[in-house]
Amino acid sequence: MWLVWDAFKELSRSRTSNGYGLNSFAYAEILAWKTLTNSDITSKDINVLKMLDNMYLAHSAKSQPKSNSE
Repeated sequence: MWLVWDAFKELSRSRTSNGYGLNSFAYAEILAWKTLTNSDITSKDINVLKMLDNMYLAHSAKSQPKSNSE
């Protein structure tokens, strides 16, 4: 499980934004991280990583101030 958490932290440091909020991890980014770090992360680990990413994005969206147009 530490591998998934480490992957999450490292991928989060290079997370991009689209102007409205944070972007989720793309599978291409996960593959690049896996290749560059020579990680043995499994497909099950990647599913957990994506779930953590979705939870983080949902939490981040809730903490963003509402715009005046809403």
